[in-house]
Amino acid sequence: MRASIVTLLGLLTLTILVAAVIWNAGRSGLPFHRGPIQGLLPPGSPMPKIAAAGWIGAPAPTADELRDHVVVVDVWAYWCGPCRKAVPEMIAAYKKYNDQGVRFIGMTAEGEEALDQSRAFVSDLGIPWPNAYGAGTTIDALRVEAIPTVFVVGRDGRIMWNTDRRGTMEDAIKDALAAK
Repeated sequence: MRASIVTLLGLLTLTILVAAVIWNAGRSGLPFHRGPIQGLLPPGSPMPKIAAAGWIGAPAPTADELRDHVVVVDVWAYWCGPCRKAVPEMIAAYKKYNDQGVRFIGMTAEGEEALDQSRAFVSDLGIPWPNAYGAGTTIDALRVEAIPTVFVVGRDGRIMWNTDRRGTMEDAIKDALAAK
């Protein structure tokens, strides 16, 4: 009898967690499932133009500031636990590669309605790079269907790596820096 109650409580907890994930995914502008999975924009594709409602943490980077640089693009949301957990690794990479000409940009689909929460995410975690909010158009163009998602863009403006690919972000950054 006691085992049945424990099992029932476990199933109830799991159901609530799944419902929360689906509800939050829909709120972010990143639906839980859109139909056939296309996969992320693959290596060799040009990085889409970044369209955003505004920027958090630092001013929007100019085209001149990004030209001829390796760019790391991190797609996140303030409510995403795995996004929060990934930030220390991103900050370590930023500290290691920023002086080598690598630029970091964050993006969230969240708009004005969640600006306070998105600002708190950036501030509380000490993220030093610019973060676009209301960037759903660009995130859709990148074909992002789950977060966190990271892209490494080469100096030529083409995607060299994304989190769907083998290898690590750091290896991709090193490869992008080595490419001429």
